[in-house]
Amino acid sequence: MTYLQEGREADGYVETEKELYAIRQGFPTAKYLYVYHIAQDGCHVIFDLMSTDGEEPGQVWDVVPFDPSFEEYLPALLKGDSIGPVVSDDSDGWLLTVYKPLKDSSGTIVAYVAADITMESILMDEI
Repeated sequence: MTYLQEGREADGYVETEKELYAIRQGFPTAKYLYVYHIAQDGCHVIFDLMSTDGEEPGQVWDVVPFDPSFEEYLPALLKGDSIGPVVSDDSDGWLLTVYKPLKDSSGTIVAYVAADITMESILMDEI
């Protein structure tokens, strides 16, 4: 939670961000890679590594509204539970989204690391 509270000023934030970019670069089918803290008012951005197609990433402390395709999963996410992959087809196109819990030292889920994979990237990968 230090990263969410202190943002880019937190010890290790910039280094962690660089590591996340390296992970995303090694996973070319991922359009988005991000870390969100889920709260009643939306998804609080901790890290947001957008795709390389000119989109601006969200900034630490931005609050992203819940996507309608995640409504049925909100109770579980708000409780800090794990969820399975989510398939959606909306303004971003067809996406397969995977959320993995990020736990603090006491084992409490404090955020989720998520990746969005597009159908286009999957098809391109197979060619």
